[in-house]
Amino acid sequence: MRGAVIARQVGVLLFALELAPRLAFACSPAIPPPVAVNPALVGSDGAPPVLESVRLDGLERGVYDGCLVHTSFLLVADAWDDRTPSEQLGYRVELLRGEGPQVYDEPMAYMHFLWADDGARPLDVELRVRAVDGAGNESNPIDIRVTDDGDGSEGGCSLARANGGGVSAWLPLLAAAAWRLRRRWR
Repeated sequence: MRGAVIARQVGVLLFALELAPRLAFACSPAIPPPVAVNPALVGSDGAPPVLESVRLDGLERGVYDGCLVHTSFLLVADAWDDRTPSEQLGYRVELLRGEGPQVYDEPMAYMHFLWADDGARPLDVELRVRAVDGAGNESNPIDIRVTDDGDGSEGGCSLARANGGGVSAWLPLLAAAAWRLRRRWR
């Protein structure tokens, strides 16, 4: 009888632990939104946009943002089109060589790249950029190389498992319940 009561109380406590709020990984970098093709322009707009220049606008290496150590950079383009406003142009980016940023097949609204990196190793990435208008027409390509020697410092990142926080928050309650049960047996 006593064993059944203890088993039921332990079962209730374990069930409560499963319902406890848990810490999740909020460290996933945001993916630039894709730019959709406007079906109304597909047959009527045959002129591609013009991509005049692409430049690096900031490079940060080994930055800890409270969640992970990362490297990021932003590319800025001077581009225009006869039918799509400049702020609505998308950019298709292709990785030609190097390691680091993840590139996507679909055109992106902006070219901000972020990935886990401590900044200690040299960075040497070559990208090919094309502007894409609302009809899906692509501009002339421009290749850009992003380099950094690395600072030689050691970085790192420690992330807890997603369910680790919920269990640790309930441990004092579990210990108190076990202590109370132990006192009842005496």
